[in-house]
Amino acid sequence: MYELTVLKERNFAFFMRWICLVLMVLLAACATDKRQEEIDKVQVDVELTRFDRIFANATSESLPEIKAAYPQFFPEQYPDSVWLGRLSDTLQLALNRAVAEVFPPGDTMAEEVEDLYKHARYYFPTMPLPPVYTLISDVDYQNPIIYSEQGVVIGLDNYLGSEHELYL
Repeated sequence: MYELTVLKERNFAFFMRWICLVLMVLLAACATDKRQEEIDKVQVDVELTRFDRIFANATSESLPEIKAAYPQFFPEQYPDSVWLGRLSDTLQLALNRAVAEVFPPGDTMAEEVEDLYKHARYYFPTMPLPPVYTLISDVDYQNPIIYSEQGVVIGLDNYLGSEHELYL
């Protein structure tokens, strides 16, 4: 009889702990939902430039205009012949196609960046939110994302998926 009473007390204690845990999780979820509502209300101005598409669609005639608009991506020590060569390079063309397949125009990238910036503004209100540029970095896996106050640069060719044929 004593053992049955102890067993019932242990089961009751276990049951009460379990109920408390479930209640804490539910309360935390409600608090998280409220916090998420606050984050969703944060206003941010996201400037996302798909430089990968701009450069992929460049021609010898449009290159000077693109260089003038985005000088940060064209170091002066490289002549135009380097950039024109990249426009017809087979590896560059394969990377362009792969990035276009994985990150097509109209995908959710802008919304994802906006959500990231809303979280950043919520938790770090004075943090600068620089413009975001995407490009093809020749799979520079050591620097897939570069952050500075002048801009965030994302090498999309680093995010094609671990089993992508270009990585094998």
